[in-house]
Amino acid sequence: MSTIAKTVFAVIVVCATLHTSIAQRWQKTIDNADEQYEQGDYEGAKKTLEKFKDQVAKKLGESNDYLPVYYLWTAKFNLALGYLVEFQTQIERALESSIATYGKTSKEHGMQLIKVAEIVAHYGDYISSKEYLEEGIQTLKETDAYSKDAEAKIELT
Repeated sequence: MSTIAKTVFAVIVVCATLHTSIAQRWQKTIDNADEQYEQGDYEGAKKTLEKFKDQVAKKLGESNDYLPVYYLWTAKFNLALGYLVEFQTQIERALESSIATYGKTSKEHGMQLIKVAEIVAHYGDYISSKEYLEEGIQTLKETDAYSKDAEAKIELT
């Protein structure tokens, strides 16, 4: 193997390792926000989520794969805090970014719709929640992703 090939290979390995490391750090930040939420520290969870968005936007730009999670969790955390003014806007952003990121007929978007249904039900809009749930189920069935796991998640919603 030539020196150039070895160098290129080494660069590829280092980049792959860094990407995995960064993704793991972001996942830890998301897990930390979720833990704070579960403990009732909604304000702390929201701050951690904002920190997460800043980190991701700095590395990946304003349009990235993590935005659907960010917008959905922002709606969830703001609902818990009683900040309802922009709740519907945050839900719409979560769905728009999900479609832009994953595509309207993807398994990921179907699961996002089910998560939205759960949060909207907590908000008290049961009619919209049912519509999101039905759309999510239909999307999962169309993508052959309707599994026992998805069915269990739906039963809990």
